[in-house]
Amino acid sequence: MTQLKEIKEEFIEALKGLYDSQETSELYWLSLEHVLELDRVQLKLNEKLRFNEAQISQLQKILGELVTGRPLQHIIGYSWFYGEKFIVNKSVLIPRPETEELVAWIIDDATQLKTQNEPICILDIGTGSGFIPIILKKKIRHRTQIHAVDISPEALEVAKENAESNKADIDFLQLDILQAEPYVNQLNQKFDIIVSNPPYISREEESEMHSNVLDHEPHQALFVDQEDPLIFYKSIADFALKNLHDRGRLYFEINQRYGNILIDYLTSSGFKDIVLSKDISGNDRMIRASLFS
Repeated sequence: MTQLKEIKEEFIEALKGLYDSQETSELYWLSLEHVLELDRVQLKLNEKLRFNEAQISQLQKILGELVTGRPLQHIIGYSWFYGEKFIVNKSVLIPRPETEELVAWIIDDATQLKTQNEPICILDIGTGSGFIPIILKKKIRHRTQIHAVDISPEALEVAKENAESNKADIDFLQLDILQAEPYVNQLNQKFDIIVSNPPYISREEESEMHSNVLDHEPHQALFVDQEDPLIFYKSIADFALKNLHDRGRLYFEINQRYGNILIDYLTSSGFKDIVLSKDISGNDRMIRASLFS
């Protein structure tokens, strides 16, 4: 019967033209975890583990899809984010590790905004599969009221499924943030935290992207018009100025190319205590701005 070593060699050989060695290794381990329902530590402690025919067939089917460029998360139907499992499909972006850093920053900051007895009101703009508000709901050790919006009805359906499976009470609403006033009138409240990971990739960067992203993830959630790459940030910042509490904070995930430009815009708009933070790879990736200093 087939052993781990043989399966790994098969993955490396099949995927060497599509992914680098680190990505191939990650796809291999994630595939094994899915098929065998064991975590990576258990797998590595059992290097002589053997597969039955059904498991080999399932792994070969996954590998056959991977060589077409289809993302593993779409093949198996879910992705992990911040230790939790989320449904993903072609209607939503696959969660990235960098966004975990943004979420961790918000969780660390949240307790500074309110006393334990006061609810923290949060809005996530462009929620996609809903992983940001769901994790905030589960991990912030305060009472929270969390709202999430997206322009895509298909994405919101995925987000609602994820909220239900994660037992997270989130208020979802379809909204184009470029035309946000109807939402403000409907909700009639202000927020302690507004967070967004909006579209921020310019078309000139498209050639640098892997085909498994370009061919399988929603372009509406990825790309922004080259003529105004900050359009979503500007709209969300203007919205936040009117709809944050006096001690509220705005959080963005950003394109590393536009960090300083965005800081200039936020400063000129009246935001204070603006912090630009790098991700684990050393790229400018997150901004926090406040209405107080």
